Amino acid sequence: MKSIQNLENELIYPNPSNGKFNLRLTPDYTIHRLVVLNILGKVVQEDDFFGNKSDYQIDLSSQAAGIYYIKLYSGNNITTQKAVVY
Repeated sequence: MKSIQNLENELIYPNPSNGKFNLRLTPDYTIHRLVVLNILGKVVQEDDFFGNKSDYQIDLSSQAAGIYYIKLYSGNNITTQKAVVY
Protein backbone atom coordinates (compact mmCIF):
# COMPACT_ATOMS: atom_id res chain seq x y z
CA MET A 1 0.00 0.00 0.00
CA LYS A 2 1.13 3.52 -0.70
CA SER A 3 0.92 6.20 1.95
CA ILE A 4 -0.62 9.64 1.45
CA GLN A 5 1.98 12.06 0.19
CA ASN A 6 0.05 14.70 -1.72
CA LEU A 7 -3.40 16.19 -2.04
CA GLU A 8 -3.94 14.91 -5.58
CA ASN A 9 -4.92 11.49 -4.25
CA GLU A 10 -7.76 12.46 -1.94
CA LEU A 11 -10.88 14.52 -2.28
CA ILE A 12 -13.15 16.00 0.38
CA TYR A 13 -16.53 16.88 -0.99
CA PRO A 14 -18.79 18.75 -0.95
CA ASN A 15 -16.68 21.57 0.41
CA PRO A 16 -18.08 23.84 1.74
CA SER A 17 -21.01 21.89 3.16
CA ASN A 18 -23.59 21.79 5.92
CA GLY A 19 -21.20 19.58 7.89
CA LYS A 20 -21.48 16.25 6.11
CA PHE A 21 -18.39 15.50 4.07
CA ASN A 22 -17.19 12.55 2.07
CA LEU A 23 -13.52 11.68 1.78
CA ARG A 24 -12.53 9.67 -1.27
CA LEU A 25 -9.07 8.16 -1.70
CA THR A 26 -7.64 6.24 -4.58
CA PRO A 27 -7.84 2.52 -3.69
CA ASP A 28 -4.08 2.10 -3.33
CA TYR A 29 -3.82 4.68 -0.51
CA THR A 30 -4.40 3.88 3.13
CA ILE A 31 -5.31 6.05 6.14
CA HIS A 32 -4.65 4.88 9.68
CA ARG A 33 -6.06 7.83 11.56
CA LEU A 34 -8.22 10.88 10.90
CA VAL A 35 -8.34 13.89 13.23
CA VAL A 36 -10.56 16.95 12.78
CA LEU A 37 -9.54 20.23 14.43
CA ASN A 38 -11.52 23.44 14.72
CA ILE A 39 -9.97 26.82 13.92
CA LEU A 40 -8.68 27.06 17.52
CA GLY A 41 -6.85 23.74 17.23
CA LYS A 42 -9.27 21.80 19.45
CA VAL A 43 -9.87 18.19 18.39
CA VAL A 44 -13.57 17.78 17.53
CA GLN A 45 -13.42 14.29 15.99
CA GLU A 46 -10.95 11.37 15.91
CA ASP A 47 -11.18 8.05 14.11
CA ASP A 48 -8.80 5.12 13.79
CA PHE A 49 -9.06 2.96 10.68
CA PHE A 50 -8.19 -0.66 10.12
CA GLY A 51 -8.03 -2.15 6.67
CA ASN A 52 -8.16 -0.40 3.33
CA LYS A 53 -11.16 1.80 2.58
CA SER A 54 -11.44 4.33 -0.20
CA ASP A 55 -14.57 6.16 1.05
CA TYR A 56 -15.09 7.76 4.47
CA GLN A 57 -17.88 9.92 5.82
CA ILE A 58 -17.11 12.82 8.13
CA ASP A 59 -20.05 14.31 10.04
CA LEU A 60 -19.43 17.79 11.47
CA SER A 61 -23.09 18.85 11.34
CA SER A 62 -23.20 19.18 15.15
CA GLN A 63 -20.28 21.64 15.06
CA ALA A 64 -20.49 25.41 14.66
CA ALA A 65 -20.13 26.95 11.22
CA GLY A 66 -16.51 27.71 10.40
CA ILE A 67 -13.23 26.33 9.15
CA TYR A 68 -12.00 22.88 10.18
CA TYR A 69 -8.76 21.08 9.45
CA ILE A 70 -8.88 17.39 8.60
CA LYS A 71 -5.59 15.64 9.33
CA LEU A 72 -5.02 12.31 7.60
CA TYR A 73 -2.34 10.02 9.03
CA SER A 74 -0.73 7.33 6.93
CA GLY A 75 2.47 5.75 8.21
CA ASN A 76 4.91 8.61 8.86
CA ASN A 77 2.98 11.03 6.62
CA ILE A 78 0.39 13.57 7.73
CA THR A 79 -1.74 15.47 5.23
CA THR A 80 -4.02 18.33 6.25
CA GLN A 81 -7.02 19.52 4.30
CA LYS A 82 -9.32 22.44 5.03
CA ALA A 83 -13.08 21.94 5.22
CA VAL A 84 -15.71 24.67 5.60
CA VAL A 85 -19.00 24.17 7.44
CA TYR A 86 -21.70 26.75 6.71
